[in-house]
Amino acid sequence: MPEKQSDNVAITQAALGAFAAGDYRALHTALSLSPWTPSPLNVDSPYPPAWIAPRGPWAKEWQKAWQLRQQLQDAA
Repeated sequence: MPEKQSDNVAITQAALGAFAAGDYRALHTALSLSPWTPSPLNVDSPYPPAWIAPRGPWAKEWQKAWQLRQQLQDAA
């Protein structure tokens, strides 16, 4: 049963377990993230690092991943 949602992404027990275990694949699956979405496990600030192309898919999805990370940490 979903606990919280961010942009229609449910934070489930499976997502929390994958986040706690550091399991990238299981976390992407549990959150139904696109392959080009940065993993909430990697996102450590609200802004993408300088090495990421500013108009690339990772830069566009970075904020979403940051918000998911915050929600996962709050729910853990």
